Amino acid sequence: MRHQIITLVFVIITGTANIRSAITAQFETDTIHLQEIVITGRKAPVVYSELSRIVKVITSAEIQRLPVTSISGILEYVVSLDIRERGPMGIQSDVSVRGGSFEQVLLLINGIKINDPQTGHHHLNIPVDIHQIERIEILDGPGSRVFGPYAYAGAINIITRSNFENYLGLQISLGQHAFFHGSASAGFASGNLSQYLSVGRKYSEGYRENTDFFANSIFYQAERRTDIVRTNIQLGALKKEFGANSFYTPVYPEQFEAIRSLFTSINNSIGRKIKLNHNVYFRRHWDRFELFRYEGAPWYRGHNYHQTDVYGTEGLLTVPWRMGTSAVGAEFRTEKILSNVLGKPMQDTIWLNRENNAFYSRFKERNHISFFAEHNFYLDRFIISGGLLASYSNDFGWGVFPGVDLSYDLGYNLKAFFSFNESLRLPSFTDLYYSGPTNTGNPALQPEKATNFETGMKYKGNDLQGHVLIFSRKGINTIDWVRISDSFKWESRNLTEINTLGCEINLNYTFTGKGINPLEIVSFGYSWLDLSKESGEYVSVYALDQLRHKAVFSLRHKIVSNLKASWLFNYQDRNGTYTHFPSGIEKPYNSFLIVDSKLELSLKFVTIFLEASNIFNKHYIDFGNIPQPGRWFRFGAIARMM
Repeated sequence: MRHQIITLVFVIITGTANIRSAITAQFETDTIHLQEIVITGRKAPVVYSELSRIVKVITSAEIQRLPVTSISGILEYVVSLDIRERGPMGIQSDVSVRGGSFEQVLLLINGIKINDPQTGHHHLNIPVDIHQIERIEILDGPGSRVFGPYAYAGAINIITRSNFENYLGLQISLGQHAFFHGSASAGFASGNLSQYLSVGRKYSEGYRENTDFFANSIFYQAERRTDIVRTNIQLGALKKEFGANSFYTPVYPEQFEAIRSLFTSINNSIGRKIKLNHNVYFRRHWDRFELFRYEGAPWYRGHNYHQTDVYGTEGLLTVPWRMGTSAVGAEFRTEKILSNVLGKPMQDTIWLNRENNAFYSRFKERNHISFFAEHNFYLDRFIISGGLLASYSNDFGWGVFPGVDLSYDLGYNLKAFFSFNESLRLPSFTDLYYSGPTNTGNPALQPEKATNFETGMKYKGNDLQGHVLIFSRKGINTIDWVRISDSFKWESRNLTEINTLGCEINLNYTFTGKGINPLEIVSFGYSWLDLSKESGEYVSVYALDQLRHKAVFSLRHKIVSNLKASWLFNYQDRNGTYTHFPSGIEKPYNSFLIVDSKLELSLKFVTIFLEASNIFNKHYIDFGNIPQPGRWFRFGAIARMM
C-alpha cells in the first residue's frame, strides 16, 4: 500500500502542472549547437547537417534529465536500439541495432574500439560513469567500411567531457533495494592542457535473490592542443561483481560473475586542413564465472576464468581538395585470450596466483589488418560518400566490403537519402569454443556477412525535426546459438540466411518561443522489424528474438519555477520465444509498456532529483526466465562548482 501511495503522489505532483519544457533522448535540443557537432560516422568527419546516414546524438544535458543510472539505461530510449538486460541498473546488458545481435554492434570510447572478443556480453563493461559523458553518437546501420569488422549492424561512440575549464562535480543517489550511486569528478585546465578525473561506485542488495551487485570505476583523460597538434590520452578501469541469477541458464540460479577491465589509448591529430590522425590502444579484461556461487554440485570442476587482451594501432590521412574530401588509412589489431575453457589447449598451463587450484590451460590469438578508403563528394544538391574496407584475418583470410551513401537536398529543409553497404562480423571466442552443461561451441564457424540497403527522408526545420526510412539486411552465415526443438543443448551455428526488413520514424517538435504555449518539445519514435530465415527449424536464443515493434514517447514539463518533470514511455513487442523453466515449454515474449519519470529541482549549483523506473510496477522479461525489476524509486543530487 505504501508503494501505491508514493506512486500516486509522484504522478499527481508531476502530472498536474503548467507544462512548458520537454526532453528527448533521441535528438539534440539545441539546434545551433547541433549543426556545429562534428560526427565521426565517416572516415572523413562531417558536420551533422551534412550527413547522408542516420546518426542520433544524445547530449550530456539530455542524459542528466533521464531517470537512468547506466549507459544501457540511456540507450534504452533510442528507438532503433534493443537493450536486453539480465541484471538491474546496467550491471549486465546486451545492445543491438536494427534487429542485429548483441555481437553485431561496435562500441567506442572517443573513437577507440572497445569490443571484447570473448563475448558481446562484455561490450558494455565500460569504465565511464554517465556523468562523464559529453555526448553519444549512434550510427544506425552498417559501419564496416568506416569502423572495421565489428560494426556489422551499427556503432555507438561514447564521447567524454574535454572542456578546458576548472571545475568539481559531485553526484549521489539512493534508492530502494539498498541502492547507492555516487561519483566525483574534477577538471583541471592550464594553458593548452586539460585534464579530467572521475571515480564512481554503484551498489545494491538486488531486487530478488542473487541479484546483488557493486561496480567501481575510475577514468582519466588528458588533452593537449596547439595550433596544429591535438593529443588525447585516456585511461579507465572497472571492477564489478554481481549475482547472476539465471543469467545464462535457469537450471543453475546461483551463478555469479566477477569482472575487471583496464583500458588505455593515445591519440594524435596533426594538421589543419590536411590531417593525420593516429592512435594506439590497449584493453585487458578479466572474467571469473561461477556456475555455483556458494556450494557446487559433486560433478562441478571449478569456475571459468578468462583474460582477453586487445591492442592495436590505426592511422588515417584526410585530404580536402577540389573534388571533395578523401580519406585513406589502415589498422592493425591483435586479439588474445587465456582461459581454462575457451581457446586451444596449451602445452604449459599458467597458474592463477589469486585463485586456488585455478589454471589457464587454453589460449587463442588472432590478428587483423584492415585497409580503408573513402571519398566525400559535393555536387550542387548532391552529397555522395563512397568507400571500401579490405580486411584480412589470419583465421579467415581476405574480404572486401564496399559501400556508398548519397543524399539529395529537395529544398524546404527536406533531404532524401540512400545507402548501400556490405558488412561483416568475426565469431567471438565464446561462439567458437565455449562448451558447458547446456552449450556447445563450434570451432568451424565462419564470419557472418550482410548486404544492407537503406532509403528515406530527413526534415530539419526550426521547429520540426525528424526522419522516416526503410531498410533491409540480407545476412549470410549469421551466427546464433540454436537447438532443435527436442534437443537439450544449445549449439553455435552459421544459420544459412536471415533477412531483415524494417522501417523507422522519428519526430521531434520544438515549441520554444511560441508565446504562452506551455510545450517546449515533444518527441516520438517508432520502429518495426520483420526477420525471416532460410534454414532448418531451429529454436533461437538471439538472432530471431528481436523487437518486432518499439515505440518511445518522451516529454518534459515545468511544474513551478525551477521544478520540472520528465516522462518517458517505452513500448516493446518482441518476436520469438524462450524455453520456460521448469516446464520446458516454448513461450512467446509478452509485449509491455514501461513508464519512467524524473522530477528535478534546479538551484544555483545543485540539482535535486527524484526518479522512478517502471512506476506502474509492470512485470516484464527482456530475456527468457529473468524477470526484470518492478517499481524502483531513487533520489539524489548533482552539484557542479567552477
